[in-house]
Amino acid sequence: MYEALVKRRGDGLPASAGWIRRRANKIAREQIGADKAVKKFAMKGWLYRWCKRYGVAKRRVTKESQKRPEEYIELTSSFVRFCRRQIATPLPPSLRSICHLSRRIDATNILNMDEVPIPFEFLDGSTYDFKGAKTISVDTKRSGWSKRQATLILYIFANCKPRLKPKLIFHGAADNEEEIGRICKKEGKAYNNRVTVEYNLTAYNNADLMLCWIVEELLLVLCARPSLLVIDHAAFHKTVEVRAALDEGTITPAIIPGGCTSILQPLDVAINRPLKDLLRQRLSEKLEYYEEAGYSAATETTSSRRILLTQIVADV
Repeated sequence: MYEALVKRRGDGLPASAGWIRRRANKIAREQIGADKAVKKFAMKGWLYRWCKRYGVAKRRVTKESQKRPEEYIELTSSFVRFCRRQIATPLPPSLRSICHLSRRIDATNILNMDEVPIPFEFLDGSTYDFKGAKTISVDTKRSGWSKRQATLILYIFANCKPRLKPKLIFHGAADNEEEIGRICKKEGKAYNNRVTVEYNLTAYNNADLMLCWIVEELLLVLCARPSLLVIDHAAFHKTVEVRAALDEGTITPAIIPGGCTSILQPLDVAINRPLKDLLRQRLSEKLEYYEEAGYSAATETTSSRRILLTQIVADV
């Protein structure tokens, strides 16, 4: 039974309690040859003792993948080779005097972009309470605030120098200029100027916002020099219009293969998790300050939370 579990997990397949019991019963029937004798063999008590004996425990899945681990080796190697070719390829002599570079792409023009879902309340499903309490409840200001309410778009350059403002995308009627204008007039002056803000119906990034970002922000920063943009394989990153805009700005997109973002995307590997922890901490500190000051009601509207989110993102 132990060997069967080792093989199944080695293949990346899930092993539930039911699968272990069924497999154990099958092995027992094959060895004993009598169904009645093993009808109640692999029950809950047996599973507990077997797991304790072989050091097996129920674990939470931390990564879901569509390929076996060894299949990712070629994908990641191919991606790294592609990036190295783009960076190290020498420029033609005619362009070296213009770009002042010997290599095709310099570290100042290599960047990674990623989208991070942001809630208005960072509830992680746990709280400290006294032992013995049968019901653990938590009050929330508004229903659904602990789910995605905005998307934070981050950028990191290879030389670690920030050259683009983070972008927040909030819920709003993207095709209703009057409504967006009303929101901006009401809240815009209170937004932190170190953050850019956009609106659409889903609070997700999309092809239109991606295209505007390239034309209005990215091209101005990269100054028409050869550049490398590392992005995931989202569909709106690969539209004809987006690819054309990147080509026009001499920007080479390095699209991370599916299932490899947790391995190859710098923001996903090292930045997003500590950033969320910092956002959670800063939001808690702000709300505690407002409570102690006696005007916590000022942070309970959607408008006030949008303003507050721009401030804590800029601070972090």
